[in-house]
Amino acid sequence: MLKISAALTDNECRLFLEGALVGVGLEELRTMSNRLRAELDGRTLVVDIKDAAVISQEGENVLLQLINEGAKVRAHSVIARRVLQELARHSKKKELRDLDDATPRNEGPSQISRCTMTRSIVVTDASKGVGRAAADVSVQQSWSVIGLAHSSPGSFPGEFIQTDLSNLDETRVLANDLAARRNVLGIVNNVGIAKHEMIDAVELDVFTAVMDLNVRPALQLPSSIK
Repeated sequence: MLKISAALTDNECRLFLEGALVGVGLEELRTMSNRLRAELDGRTLVVDIKDAAVISQEGENVLLQLINEGAKVRAHSVIARRVLQELARHSKKKELRDLDDATPRNEGPSQISRCTMTRSIVVTDASKGVGRAAADVSVQQSWSVIGLAHSSPGSFPGEFIQTDLSNLDETRVLANDLAARRNVLGIVNNVGIAKHEMIDAVELDVFTAVMDLNVRPALQLPSSIK
């Protein structure tokens, strides 16, 4: 769901976007931006992406259109900043200083349909159950999915890497590989184990292994999207 709010100052008209830039919310964004553009009266239109967990291809196209029409777009999330960096290369505008952290290299194609970016999301323990369901939903939302699990499924809707996330060194190598791709924008951490024991029967070695797998990958793998 995309939440859109607006605020006016003497110099700017701001649109604040919160949530997923997908589906019907994008049509509302188009309608509101067109209405505000007609009422700018010398103000600058600023699109402030406060939080975006998902940006679909259509969402990228809408942002690119706003940029090419003169809007300033600012981002405050990792995903949004990465998308804006890519859009900066495709915008027909020569100066994009208002794109946070975006450094245009050359003036790219002005056709919105030419704006493409492989946006990858990692799903751990993706071979079955909740992890597989998360992978399927991500594909439906135009993500390129990288699935991780200890055992490989018969089929998978994306790239699958068989790996042991309980192994510290193996996970470190994997995180470095993901970082080198430079297109991993999110991680769905689903890996974990549970062992039910009475408090007076807990084995510390088992407890340590459980806590390590349940917590460490969630800290270690995000280094791939920094």
